[in-house]
Amino acid sequence: MMAFQVPAGEWQGMEIYASTYRIITFVPQTVGLFTIPALLLMLISIHLYAEERRKIWNLAGLLLDTAYTDANLTEGNGGR
Repeated sequence: MMAFQVPAGEWQGMEIYASTYRIITFVPQTVGLFTIPALLLMLISIHLYAEERRKIWNLAGLLLDTAYTDANLTEGNGGR
């Protein structure tokens, strides 16, 4: 996958990069950005309908997924 996204060889300048840029190579990352919040919403829904005795495990998963979502959606933005 990376072979299609990252051009091999030396950096030859912005003009050459812009002329060979293909938006289609970044579609997998875009799809991933939509699935991360969807996973969070799914875990919230499961938490609301879980039995009381199982909510602690669901809450732990919800907290870990919230941290995962935050780390992935803020990546590359200077940490916010």
